Amino acid sequence: MPADRRRTSDRARGCGSRKADGARVAPGMAARGAGQVVNVSGVIAFSCPASLEQVPPCHAVYAASLVHSVALSQTLNAELALNNIHVHALCPGIVAPI
Repeated sequence: MPADRRRTSDRARGCGSRKADGARVAPGMAARGAGQVVNVSGVIAFSCPASLEQVPPCHAVYAASLVHSVALSQTLNAELALNNIHVHALCPGIVAPI
C-alpha cells in the first residue's frame, strides 16, 4: 500500500473509533431504550503473522488498530449493556478488490 494511502487509512481508522465511543452515541440510544453499534475490525486482530517473512512493511500500526477496535467494542459492550446498548466488532477475513 502506498505511504500516502496508508496514512489516510490509519488516520481514518483512529478517528472512526474515537467518534463511536460511548460518550457520543450512548445518550441518544439510552434515551430510546436500546441501540446497536458495529465497529469494523479484522481477523488480523486475532492472527497477526509472527515471522518477519510474513509481515508486510508498516503492518504493526494497522494490526494494532484492529486489536484496538476489538478491545474498544468489548469494553463498550460491557459498559453500555445495562442500557440495552450492544456493541459488536465485525471482523472480516481477507477482502479482495472486485
